[in-house]
Amino acid sequence: MRYYILIFCLSLSMGFSQIIPVNSAAEVEKYVTEGTLVVFDIDYVLVRPVDKAFHMGNIIKHRSVVKSYHSHLSPMAKDMGASFLVSGELELMESELPTLIERLEKGGATSVALTAVKSDTPWSQKGWRYEQLKKLGIDFSKPFELKSKVFEEVDHEVKPVFDRGILMSNGQRTGPNKGLVLKAFIEEVGLEPKRIVFIDDNKDNLIAMEQAFSDFELYCLFDLYPYKRQVEEISTEEMELKWKQLIVDVERGLEGSQF
Repeated sequence: MRYYILIFCLSLSMGFSQIIPVNSAAEVEKYVTEGTLVVFDIDYVLVRPVDKAFHMGNIIKHRSVVKSYHSHLSPMAKDMGASFLVSGELELMESELPTLIERLEKGGATSVALTAVKSDTPWSQKGWRYEQLKKLGIDFSKPFELKSKVFEEVDHEVKPVFDRGILMSNGQRTGPNKGLVLKAFIEEVGLEPKRIVFIDDNKDNLIAMEQAFSDFELYCLFDLYPYKRQVEEISTEEMELKWKQLIVDVERGLEGSQF
């Protein structure tokens, strides 16, 4: 699994992109200058579930187990499953991330989080993503006067949500793509970034970002980068038990709900 970093710089020239591998979040700092908008994906970029059954390395290693429990779900159920998976106890991907974000902002950059998970689920309270990150020392709300908004103007049946520095597209499969969400946000708050640094671990999100900003005069300076992840291995039997229970909990949560 890889993380991706996509950097756009406003320019009078045609845009271009370049792929640069990075082994630590700290390496991102050297590409951020004053006036940069830094956009962080949340899950598996900033944080991950404490439960090792949901660590990306184990998900990849036991992909056949995950697929056996996951493949029959509808797109909506899969999006809900992704939200449920990260609704429990989380840990930082790297301990220095809160300090890094603070340092970027002190240097004149603006940071915002952009996640595909659902803002409202049958098993979570409103504002759950903000509280999760705040508990781990990360708060994206400080740069923005805007505290909350539903983006009704986005041309999609599912409307993205902003809550105290966190943008939520409300579904990787059923919500609008991240490029549309970020563009709507930039227009709403009147940002004019000199550069946009987009950090994500899903290539589809990277492509969507390029498409959404194709009308900008941009340089795509840096594109994709991987992080090394430490993974504590888990047995196939334990993996099966954890993922079976996850799917049971998701389906139970969806029964009789508005979703």
